[in-house]
Amino acid sequence: MEEFIIKHKKIPNHHEIAVFYYNRYVESGKRKTLPYLTNAWINDLLNKYQIAFKDLTIQEIISSLKESRALTKRA
Repeated sequence: MEEFIIKHKKIPNHHEIAVFYYNRYVESGKRKTLPYLTNAWINDLLNKYQIAFKDLTIQEIISSLKESRALTKRA
């Protein structure tokens, strides 16, 4: 979901996140189908993000997500 938010600069709705994951996993050939309980998983995911980011602007959310990513640098 973080990749969707950073790429599209918005919080996805249920349909958008389903299509995003379908394209990312099924269309790319990584999986044959989406998981069995995709609908319940997406609802749970969206609810958790709404709670975590309820008072933040999209720019603050993106900044927070970018800061939380692990940085790997070669020496």
